[in-house]
Amino acid sequence: MLLTGCAMKYDLYALEAPADWQAQPDAAPRTATEDVALPSPADGDIARDLDWAVELIAQLEYAQAADILERWAPYLQADTTPPRVAEVGFWLGYCSEKQDLLDEARDYYSLVLARFPREPAAAQAYRRLNALGPKAEP
Repeated sequence: MLLTGCAMKYDLYALEAPADWQAQPDAAPRTATEDVALPSPADGDIARDLDWAVELIAQLEYAQAADILERWAPYLQADTTPPRVAEVGFWLGYCSEKQDLLDEARDYYSLVLARFPREPAAAQAYRRLNALGPKAEP
């Protein structure tokens, strides 16, 4: 199935929220120097969250999808990253774009390109970044 230009290896299907999942409460933005407790890097956890987020994106529930993926965002700049974290960055950028948070979307896409240039998500991030064009002058 094609979704926003990304070829998915797996069919999309309706997912129920895992029983142990809780939405992250709104919190003040973290500073760059603040210690962040990273979630478990188990591939199954990130795969589950990605599958669920992509299903929500297919239903145009961008804010909810971003909430799910946000827990993996610290890995975008961590020294060690679990598999598929580049996809998290792309989808966070896409959700930001669809919510008209264009500067945030550009930042996510640029980060994916810089940190994960050989990942398939980087090619998609490049296309979305070009479609958005440069940041508007203040």
